[in-house]
Amino acid sequence: MIGFIANKTHFINYGWCPFHLFRCFVDCGSTVSASNKFRVTSECPNSACNGSVYKWHLEKLEEETATWMNVPILPNMTSTGVTAKNMIIKQKALPSSTNFRLSLFVTSLIGSEGFGVLEFETAGKPYGGDCSASVQEGIALETEFTFECQGWEDKNTPLTYEFRVGKDTISYGNSPKSVSTVLPAGQEEDDFKLVINVYIKNSVGVAAVKVLHIKVRSSWYRILLA
Repeated sequence: MIGFIANKTHFINYGWCPFHLFRCFVDCGSTVSASNKFRVTSECPNSACNGSVYKWHLEKLEEETATWMNVPILPNMTSTGVTAKNMIIKQKALPSSTNFRLSLFVTSLIGSEGFGVLEFETAGKPYGGDCSASVQEGIALETEFTFECQGWEDKNTPLTYEFRVGKDTISYGNSPKSVSTVLPAGQEEDDFKLVINVYIKNSVGVAAVKVLHIKVRSSWYRILLA
């Protein structure tokens, strides 16, 4: 018989064969991020499993017809192959916003068979929202800027918001509004433009990115205009 141990993941098991444990160690919710590796292992606690033959099978749900369609497990999708005891699906090998069914078929040396099924969904990005700056232009290290997002939706909550200028984080957390901050000047040859990247991330870790463009001039520019 095949048995399963996992964290918050839906399993179905049928059939009889040497007892196996089906384990998921990382990213084991019913909804997972396609940007991460997805690793499932099959373990057998006794010697009756020696010599068993393993075969992994992957299907995806076609929403329009509500039918499961076969997905070929290509060599570049996994680190393990379809006949190994373990299955590691590589990062970004699966599309987002899709329901999958991963099956393991096991045949023992005496010909008894069993299989198990793991159903999971790859999460999509947060959607439907926008972000904006409190002011579009300012003076370096003088003008205070605040950035705020509105209207972002996702079924995998809570959402987190990270506001960055270059590699530096302005603020991070569940608030859709950044802290008030002063900023360095943009490059003069680029008309003092500065790029603000806002990462809107769901609870699974999938992020949408909103790019904002502002102008931050050097303090000498204000003196020239005086």
